[in-house]
Amino acid sequence: MRILVIANHIVDDPGRCTFYNIDSRHHYIKRGVEKYWSSNSRIAYYINLFLTVISIRCGYKKLGVDLIISHNARIGFFVGLVNRLTFSRVNHVIWGFNVHKPYTGIKRWISRFAFKHTRCLVVYSTHEMRTYSEMFSIPLNRFIFTYFSGPYLDDGRYRNLKEVPQNHVVSGGFSGRDYEFLSAVAARLPEIGFVVLAYPWAVKGISFPSNVTLMSGVPEIEYCRYIANARLFFLPLKNKTTANGHIAIVQSMCYKTPLLTHRTEGTRDYLLPNINAAIYADGDVESAVALIGKMYTNKKDADVMAEKAFEFAREHFSVESQLVTLERIVSLVRIGN
Repeated sequence: MRILVIANHIVDDPGRCTFYNIDSRHHYIKRGVEKYWSSNSRIAYYINLFLTVISIRCGYKKLGVDLIISHNARIGFFVGLVNRLTFSRVNHVIWGFNVHKPYTGIKRWISRFAFKHTRCLVVYSTHEMRTYSEMFSIPLNRFIFTYFSGPYLDDGRYRNLKEVPQNHVVSGGFSGRDYEFLSAVAARLPEIGFVVLAYPWAVKGISFPSNVTLMSGVPEIEYCRYIANARLFFLPLKNKTTANGHIAIVQSMCYKTPLLTHRTEGTRDYLLPNINAAIYADGDVESAVALIGKMYTNKKDADVMAEKAFEFAREHFSVESQLVTLERIVSLVRIGN
């Protein structure tokens, strides 16, 4: 099967260990697009993305495309929109479909139009299947759940990042995070250092105590290095409607860094309380403070939990799991179901 993949990583990390770079069963045609924060203007980015997708659309026939895989919801929106406006019926899959908050009004209407003929939408939680089915009026049977997986287990650049363990607690990510909660927790633990890896706008307006160090603009591999060498990884989430935090959970488990978080509907599939993650009560500062203190002090128990998390990661987060999901999609396309 000839598969056209449109993804950010084709531009910023062409050698990334992902299914379209290691699979020899299909012929892959790769087209890259910039990440939206690489452009000076978000409007300029959207215009450029729209024009890029139109250019790619003009080559479908010449390329002999059987299947298109868009590698996030933003790219998938423009591919779906252009396909509908140009009456293309090439099978289209959106891989890693995720929106950070519910769409309403004209944005939801035009998104429903763009996604209407999408063959499959691959999501990283079972909760999102139900949520997006209702939000975008897409039949539930078009959604496929798969665990998020990155290069952390299979790519040598990412696999061997553990060096000298540090004593700080790391937190990171930008979408759906509750850094106000982290600030309140850190203020109660002045003897422990916290490092927050986030874009400036994700922490804008939040006052942090002196034991919190903010870092931004950290390249992905260095971001992972911080996680790999942290004493603990702390993941406070604010998004209760769709889902965020999958990448951070996968990273901490792959690097055997003990994870502390609370359960949300969007992360339940990944968390086995007190087995592969330490869970505190949602919104309860005292609960989080007590748990961090306990895990920080009792390193032996924390490391046992991290080993269990790594076993879970090996089972669910490798690139091989992406290939299993891909073959499921290919089978659906071939039989026309």
